[in-house]
Amino acid sequence: MGRGTGLSGFSEKELMRELGRRKALAAKLRREHEALVRRLSMLEKQIATMERGAPSRLVPTTFAQGHNQVGLPILLWKILQGKQLTVGQIAAAAKKAGYETTARTYPRMVGNALMAHKDLFERVDRGVYTAK
Repeated sequence: MGRGTGLSGFSEKELMRELGRRKALAAKLRREHEALVRRLSMLEKQIATMERGAPSRLVPTTFAQGHNQVGLPILLWKILQGKQLTVGQIAAAAKKAGYETTARTYPRMVGNALMAHKDLFERVDRGVYTAK
């Protein structure tokens, strides 16, 4: 004698409730999967940055904000390699390199990033910086 499926003992309402619960669980698992894929992508970027020889302090530990692939300090460090530029020139070069921002105080943000990362940038003169 074969065993039944066991579903015959459940009402239609109970079966519909179970289907709803499973759909909700599937949606939650899908969101978790997408978050893990984003995290994996970030880790792959970190590995690539380290392999290119960027200082470990520049390796992003969080997602870049907005539409930018890399954070502002990383981009500034790459721009300043072997150059001495003013804050205005650095801000223009970062925008030309594809850094997107709508901030009205963008040059000030660049200056703040340069001053906040004294281990990465060296002040050569008033308003003039280079990468260490």
